[in-house]
Amino acid sequence: MFITRCRRARRERKALGWLGADPCAWTSPEAMAPSMIEVSPGVKRALDALPPAFRKVVELVDLGEMSYRDAADQIGVPVGTVMSRLHRGRKLLATELAPAADLRQAA
Repeated sequence: MFITRCRRARRERKALGWLGADPCAWTSPEAMAPSMIEVSPGVKRALDALPPAFRKVVELVDLGEMSYRDAADQIGVPVGTVMSRLHRGRKLLATELAPAADLRQAA
């Protein structure tokens, strides 16, 4: 759910920004350059707690919306390694964020 919400928020912010400046901006592929999204302080802390290899892959694929192939090329590892690190990184991130979600539901 976290990843889906981040991606949706990012798409909405980008679409509103482009369409506010130029109603035809969505037709221009160069206007859609990928960039990292801003995350809440709690998510930032959870990301920082991840091991560097996992954090880098999560940032590139989930926050930067890179393809597995592009992330693998940038890091210099096979695509399977990116997939494995992403899976493990997401699990660790979910574990880090679970106590915060439990506290919010209890309140």
